[in-house]
Amino acid sequence: MRAPDRATRAFAAVAAAIAVAAFLAYAIVAVGLGDFDSAAGVFLALGHDTAGGHLYRPLISEMGYGGTRYFPLFFALIAGFLRAGAGILTAGWLASAVSAAVLMAGMYRLVRRLDGAKWMAVLFAAASVAPYFVQQTLVEIRADVLAAALNVWGLAFVLPAWRVDSTSDEYTRPWRAALAFTLALAVKVTSLAVPLVIIVAALSARRRHLATALAWRLVVGIGVFFGLVMWLSGGLALESWRAVMSAGAGPAEMLRSVLAGDFLVLSGYSRLLLALLVITSLAILAAVWWATRHAIRPDASRSLLVPTALFLGASVTAVVLLSSPGTVAQNHVIEWIEIALVVLALIACTQKALTRTLAITVAVLTVWASAQDFRHAYVLWQMRPDAATKAEIQRLIDDVAAAPGPVLSESSVWPLVAGRSAYSIDAFALRVVMQRRPDIERDLINKIDSQVFSFVILKVDPASVEGRGYYTHQNFNWPSISRLLERYRLVGHPREDVFVYAPRPD
Repeated sequence: MRAPDRATRAFAAVAAAIAVAAFLAYAIVAVGLGDFDSAAGVFLALGHDTAGGHLYRPLISEMGYGGTRYFPLFFALIAGFLRAGAGILTAGWLASAVSAAVLMAGMYRLVRRLDGAKWMAVLFAAASVAPYFVQQTLVEIRADVLAAALNVWGLAFVLPAWRVDSTSDEYTRPWRAALAFTLALAVKVTSLAVPLVIIVAALSARRRHLATALAWRLVVGIGVFFGLVMWLSGGLALESWRAVMSAGAGPAEMLRSVLAGDFLVLSGYSRLLLALLVITSLAILAAVWWATRHAIRPDASRSLLVPTALFLGASVTAVVLLSSPGTVAQNHVIEWIEIALVVLALIACTQKALTRTLAITVAVLTVWASAQDFRHAYVLWQMRPDAATKAEIQRLIDDVAAAPGPVLSESSVWPLVAGRSAYSIDAFALRVVMQRRPDIERDLINKIDSQVFSFVILKVDPASVEGRGYYTHQNFNWPSISRLLERYRLVGHPREDVFVYAPRPD
C-alpha cells in the first residue's frame, strides 16, 4: 500500500490555496456590494435587540412585532460585537468571519485527530469553505455555518473514540463533544440530528458506554441551555418558538411536501452539490466493500456504521428542512455539505487504500467550487451600483433616520443601518404569527390604515401578479399589503428589491 505521492500533496496544496484566494475574492466583492436579504436583517435585528438587553421581544409590544424560530447563539455573537463598538453590518460580518474560522479549524482538527496528515487536514479545511453556498451564507450573515462548524468540532472530539479501548477516558468521557453539540444546538435546532445519529450508531455498534456517556452529557447541556435562555428572556423565547417553529405547517403538510420531492430541485441548480453527494455515497460503498473483503479486524465493517449513519442522517434532515415552508436551499444544505466532507475525511483517514483517491477527488471538487466562487465574484462586481444609485440609497437611509414615526421594513437592514430599531423582526414569521393571532393582524392593519408608519419598505412590487402571490404566501400577508396600497403611495424604487411607500395625503 503506497502513501500519497508528492504530486498528490502538491495538488492538494494548490487546491487549498486557490480555495482561500477565491473565498477572499468573493467576500471582498460581496461585502462591498452590500446586498442583503431579509434573513440577514432578522439576525441583525435580533442581535441589535439583544445588545439592548432584549433577548427575544414579545410577539407584539411597544417595540413592534416579534416572533422568530432562530436560536440565540449566533445573534448573541452579533450582539457582543455591537456592545464592543462595532457597527451593525460590521458586527454581522465579524460573526460570519468567526463562523468561517471555527469551521476551518474544526475540519482541520477532525482530520488530525483521525491521524490524517497535515496536508490533508489543510485540504479539507479549505474545502469546507470552498462551496459557493457556504460563502454566500457567510456574507449574507446567517447562522448555518456556525451551527455546522460546531457540529464538526463535536465530531472531531467523538469520532476518535471509535478507535480506542473502552477503558480510555476519551471513550467514556466525551464531555467536549457534548459541549460542542450543545453549542451547535444553541445556534440551530436541527443541529441536534448529528449527535443523535452518533448515539444511535454507537448503540448499533455495541458501544453502549460511549452512547450513554455522550447521551447524558448532552441531555445536561441541553437542559442548561434551555434553562438559561428561558431565564434570560423571561420566557419570551418559548413564546416566539412556539408561534413560529413549524412555519405554519403541520406534520401532514410537511409529509406531503417531502413525498412531493420538492428537495429534488437541488440537482437542477447545483451540479457541484450533486457531485459531492454522489461521490460521498460511492465512497461509503467502496469503503464497505473494501472493509468486508480485506479487513483484519472482525468489527471493521461495523466501524463504517458511523460514516453511513452520519450521511443518511444529514440527508434526511436536509430533505425535511427543504420541505418546510419558507425555506431556501442555499443555507439549509450547509450541514449536508459539511457532513459529506466529514464522511470523506473519515474514510480517507481510516481506509488507507482509498486515501489517495479521495484526496485527489476532494482537491478536484475544491478547485471546481473555487472556479464557481471566482465567477460569482465577477458577476457581483458587474452588479455594483453606479454613483446615482448609491446616492439614492443614501437618501433613503437618511430619510429613514429622520422619519418622525416608526418604519415598517420587510428587511430589517434598512432601519438598522439608519440607526433605528427594526419595528418588525421577521416579515415571514409575522405572517405565521398573524395566522394564529388575529389580534396582531388587526393591529398591523389598523396602524397601516391610520398611517402610523412614516415609511413602509418592501422587497417585491405588491402591485404585480408576482407580488400578490408573494405577500399572500411568503411575507406579511395580503390583507395588510392590500390596505397598504390604499393608504400609501410609492415614493422610491432605488433598487430592484426596494420599494419605498409613504402615506398618501388625506
